[in-house]
Amino acid sequence: MYLRSGKFSNRSTRFWLSTIVLRSGLILLLLANASCGDGEKKEVPEEIKQAVSSFTQLPDTFNLSDVSRKEIDTWKRFREFEKEMETFRVKTSGDLSFSTEQLLVIDTLLQKDTIPPKFDNRAIKSRLIVISTFIHKLDAQLGGNTRAKDIDNTREKLMEAYNGLRYQIADVLTDKVYEDFLEVGEIPDSTATRIPDPKSREQLQEN
Repeated sequence: MYLRSGKFSNRSTRFWLSTIVLRSGLILLLLANASCGDGEKKEVPEEIKQAVSSFTQLPDTFNLSDVSRKEIDTWKRFREFEKEMETFRVKTSGDLSFSTEQLLVIDTLLQKDTIPPKFDNRAIKSRLIVISTFIHKLDAQLGGNTRAKDIDNTREKLMEAYNGLRYQIADVLTDKVYEDFLEVGEIPDSTATRIPDPKSREQLQEN
């Protein structure tokens, strides 16, 4: 009985000693790897860098007059694009990927959309192409190892192109207002007063 117990005791001792040695070796190996890792400079993924980046506050959106607003509201795709651009404009920190992807979707629809006759001219079409170019450029930058400064620069150029489009829309509608005035002698506004055309003024002078 004693001999059996002694054999069992020796086996148990050897088992526990082996376990302790194995665990100690693993711990030393982990510590060695950790110390080596601390000495190496780890590269932070670009998406993490962008997530903590701050961007320049973009300028205000060029304001369209009430007359322009009434006309532009008939262009459904452009109204959707306006909403996405405003969401994009006010975002000054964090990851821009989602808002840029939304702009890409709306831009694709806008490029394929039938432009209302009042806005169907070369000047507006060229500005739509410029905007689309900057959206695709920004999307490519966000998907690569691009510095936040360069991304910020593209954001500003995109906003500048967008305001240029809005200014062109207002300019086209202003020309349309004067064309209507020359045709009917009246500014197409519910609050406008009727202005006599040139022929009526000549008749008044003769009388």
